[in-house]
Amino acid sequence: MRGLLLILATSLALPALADRTDLPRPPPRMPVDERPTPFACNLERLLKGERCTFEFDPAPGAPSDSLARENSREAARASRSCADAATKPDDLHPDPTLRKMCEDDIARIALEQCTLEGRVAFADDEGRVVASAAPCVEELARALSRTRTMAGVALACCRCLAQSRCAVSGPQCTRELADFSPGHALQSCLESSCQETCSSVRPEPAAPPPPPSKARGDRATDTRT
Repeated sequence: MRGLLLILATSLALPALADRTDLPRPPPRMPVDERPTPFACNLERLLKGERCTFEFDPAPGAPSDSLARENSREAARASRSCADAATKPDDLHPDPTLRKMCEDDIARIALEQCTLEGRVAFADDEGRVVASAAPCVEELARALSRTRTMAGVALACCRCLAQSRCAVSGPQCTRELADFSPGHALQSCLESSCQETCSSVRPEPAAPPPPPSKARGDRATDTRT
C-alpha cells in the first residue's frame, strides 16, 4: 500500500517539476581532448619496444601515390636510430659499415612495406602512428635489433678476421655471424684464426653420432654342441 502511494505521489509531482523554470540547467558538454595521451604509440616508442596504445586509427581512403611516398619518408625516420644501433658497447662511435647496412635495410623496408598503399597516413600531426602500420614498424625494429646484435656480438670477431686476411667481406661476415649461420668460407676462417675473439660466435661442434646398436643377428651364436 505504501509503495502504491509513493508511485501516485511521484506521478503527480512530475508535471509540476516540468513547469518550473528556476531549476539549474545542466552544464554544457565538455570539449573532447584530442591530444595524445602519454601512452600513445609514436615511432620512437614503438622502435624501443615500449608498451603503448594505437590512438590513431582512421578509416582508409582511396589510394594516393603522394601519400604512399610520404608514408615511406615517415617510416624511414627510423634510420636515425642506426648510429646508436651500430655502435659497439665499448666504442664511442658507430661502425660505418654497420651503420650503412642498417640505413639501407631501413630504407628498403620503408619503401617496400610502409607505404600503406597510400590509403591512410602513417602518422597524424601529433606523431601518433596509425594502427595498420604495426607490421611495418615491427620490421623496422627488427632491422635495428639485428644491427645491435651485429655490433655487440659479431663486429669484434669480423674485425679480427679481416686483419687475419679472411676472404669473407666485413658485411657478409657480420650478417652471417649475427644469424649464427656462418657459411663454408667463414667457417674456415673461424677454424684457423681469432679463436679467442670469436669464441662467443663460434658454432658449437656437432655432437658425434651415437654408436650403432648391436642387431640381434650380430649376437654371439651358441657354440655348444
